[in-house]
Amino acid sequence: MAGDKIGLAPTGMKYNDSDYAIIDSYDSSTGEVTLDRSLTAYHYGASTSSASTYSGIMDIRGEVFMLSRNVKIAGVDTEAWGCQIVTSEYTEPSGTIRSGMTYMDSVEIYNCSQYDTEKAALRFEGVTIGHSGILNSAIYQGLGWGVAIQSASNLLFKNNIVFGFVKMGINLNNAKNITISGNLVSSIGQRTIKTYDQSIDTTGGILGCAYVEGDKCTNISIIDNIVSGVAQVGYAAYGHNCNSYTSKNFKNNTAHSIDGVGAVIFPDPSDPSQITCMEGSFFYAYKTVLDAAISYFNYSSV
Repeated sequence: MAGDKIGLAPTGMKYNDSDYAIIDSYDSSTGEVTLDRSLTAYHYGASTSSASTYSGIMDIRGEVFMLSRNVKIAGVDTEAWGCQIVTSEYTEPSGTIRSGMTYMDSVEIYNCSQYDTEKAALRFEGVTIGHSGILNSAIYQGLGWGVAIQSASNLLFKNNIVFGFVKMGINLNNAKNITISGNLVSSIGQRTIKTYDQSIDTTGGILGCAYVEGDKCTNISIIDNIVSGVAQVGYAAYGHNCNSYTSKNFKNNTAHSIDGVGAVIFPDPSDPSQITCMEGSFFYAYKTVLDAAISYFNYSSV
């Protein structure tokens, strides 16, 4: 309807060819939408799926997604601070543990996160007892990270849009019992600053326990997601045991329009058998500038 906000993911080789617009009018009889501005990039579309052209698997039509929701949380852009939604826990002097839980369904989170920090728009930090769920929500247009799950447990993050952030779309560190399922992560740009040693400043769509060296996570499931329009890495995730396809560590994910690598797949440090043989499977990638997927660890067999 008029006034709703939409995003369009890139469909070519340029990772930053995404678009954002507001609907001026919508004709329900024809499906025609008039926007408040011209689009800045080409977005491939077709009336039917292109999967039949690509082994019945990949539909490469551009993603168009609704960002507006009835419940809205909007940050105020004051000196690039935005806002943050934080779920955590603490222990009182008496020893009583106060554990946070957050449940959101169909919520619009706009203009949140803090510039040039790890203070994401949505953070689960140091929370290990409660169970939380973020469903069907749109988290978009911040100056820092999108979602940070750090030293946290028991979260279902499903069917959400994460759009228009800097450095990280979704990042997991030291996490346990986390499911990242059915989300679209798009338009994740690089910071303009340089690191002290002039090394590459890591930018990722969904990073599962890969950002901090030596990090270990338990029972992490990254499934059925799409990542597009990222400056460096679409995904970084654990592989699975060779010839075993029941694992849901990383499965049925797609990456496209990545200015780097679609996925970095590496061994789960909690599984010693993966040191000798690790496998990555059920991953789809196209229009990645460097590689569709890589793994550069020292195995006996991959």
